[in-house]
Formats: sequence, structure tokens, C-alpha cells
Amino acid sequence: MIINGDVFDTYKYKMNVSGPYHRVTQFLTNIGTMTRIVAPINVALSPPAAAGRKLGDPNEQVLDVQFEVQTYVAKAGAGVRGP
Repeated sequence: MIINGDVFDTYKYKMNVSGPYHRVTQFLTNIGTMTRIVAPINVALSPPAAAGRKLGDPNEQVLDVQFEVQTYVAKAGAGVRGP
């Protein structure tokens, strides 16, 4: 989805991932700390659709995560000025 603006456009992408809690949270943290402004929003954690599904370590429960990623793209010639 693209939301048009005067100086920049906002781009949103829907994403789904599955994995152990700590790996999923590390993935979302990595997205949020990119050098480009990219923010995970509307994050929803839920148990996996297939009950008891596990990946890797048998002691970790898998989560299904649905979220959106939002980023911004400056418009060419929009007069964006630095400090």
C-alpha cells in the first residue's frame, strides 16, 4: 500500500513470519534498527495454526506473527532540506 504525501510517500507491506519467540523478536528489532527508517507496526503474535509445531529447539514454542512494515520514500524535487 502506498500513501501519497506532499514531501514523501509512505509505503506499507504486510508480512508474516513464524519462529521461536526470541528469534522473532530479534528479527523485528533488526527491522526497527535499520539505517533506513523502517518500522514494524500492528504486530500480532499468535500460537501456530498447526498445534504443537516446533522448529529447531524442541523446548521452544513457535509463534506465528503478522505485522506491517512501514517506510518512507522522499519525492524527487519535493524541496526536502537538511539541517
